[in-house]
Amino acid sequence: MSRSVVIVGTGRVAPGIAAAFAAIDCDVVVTGRDDGRASSCAAAAGTLVGADVRCGGLVPETFAGARLVVETVVEDLAVKQDLLARIEPWLEEETLIVSNTSSLPLDEVAARLRDRTRFAGLHFLHPAHLTRVVEIVAGTDTAPQTIEALLELAVQMEKRPIVVRRAVPGYVWNRLQMAMLRECLALVEEGVADAESVDAAVADGLAPRWLAAGPLATADAGGIATFHEVARQLFPAIASGTEPPALLTQAQRSGGLYDWTDDEREALDPVRRDALKHGAEIAARRPRPRPRTVTE
Repeated sequence: MSRSVVIVGTGRVAPGIAAAFAAIDCDVVVTGRDDGRASSCAAAAGTLVGADVRCGGLVPETFAGARLVVETVVEDLAVKQDLLARIEPWLEEETLIVSNTSSLPLDEVAARLRDRTRFAGLHFLHPAHLTRVVEIVAGTDTAPQTIEALLELAVQMEKRPIVVRRAVPGYVWNRLQMAMLRECLALVEEGVADAESVDAAVADGLAPRWLAAGPLATADAGGIATFHEVARQLFPAIASGTEPPALLTQAQRSGGLYDWTDDEREALDPVRRDALKHGAEIAARRPRPRPRTVTE
């Protein structure tokens, strides 16, 4: 099978996804409804990794010989269903189809596909060419060999595959991110601390500790009995709302939680790149004890 990958979508995350595949010498083509946006996206992807990334029209010829098709269009169920139903007849039988969604029900995204055994979720973290993890998600009908092929690709991209055994809303990474965000917003909204202090508690406190060992391993190494007692005391007090808090709604309407200058926004990207680079170096040294089966 060829190493041709077609990226369908030209939004914010698409250049990084295209670049991640181009970096392992895949023949990458970007396509979408707007040829101009596809061309710009392909050029941006090529610049990210110094590789040739092509663009093509949303036509059968673009998909000829593709090994993998990555759907990353707008998070609208009907749009995704229509797109996948449209392009499936253009694909060879062995071509894998994946969606970058993390918020829509995976089985519903695939509902109009004739062959759902070759379909799965492949959720990249932004920016996809730099982040170290990718979520691989099986739908109800996904064949084991489809997951195996995606695992192989993840390893080739030097990413840590997060295999999601059940396609729950948000999968793993977004659920963790949103759980933390909910508590951070509650602390600010309730006047416990200001936004800068809450961000510092995570960025300068929790994040470095969790880089050395994730939250579960940290609890284990730090004394599981202590964490059990603290959980017993704090869990009833932690934010558990099911709607976006008022602070987030107000921030969305007013333009955010911080007043960013253009220079500050531009300065964030290189800092993030350095953090991801150093994080990868530390992760390579991280102890990896074998998980224990916890029983009653």
